[in-house]
Amino acid sequence: MAQTIRVTNALSMETVKFMISRGLSKHWVLKQLRLYRRALAEGGDKLRNTQLPHRKALMERILELWPD
Repeated sequence: MAQTIRVTNALSMETVKFMISRGLSKHWVLKQLRLYRRALAEGGDKLRNTQLPHRKALMERILELWPD
């Protein structure tokens, strides 16, 4: 969890551009974001995964920095 938070806080547009150059697709980021949002909304056993809100935040931050 701490690593996900550190990565999210350290993200920059340059970092996102590098991730894109290494194969990250917007489609994949959007898909992951949908999955994390759904899991958080459904609750139940999925909420035992303490990474969910942090991974959701990471995907949101990547999209905020996604180049036009």
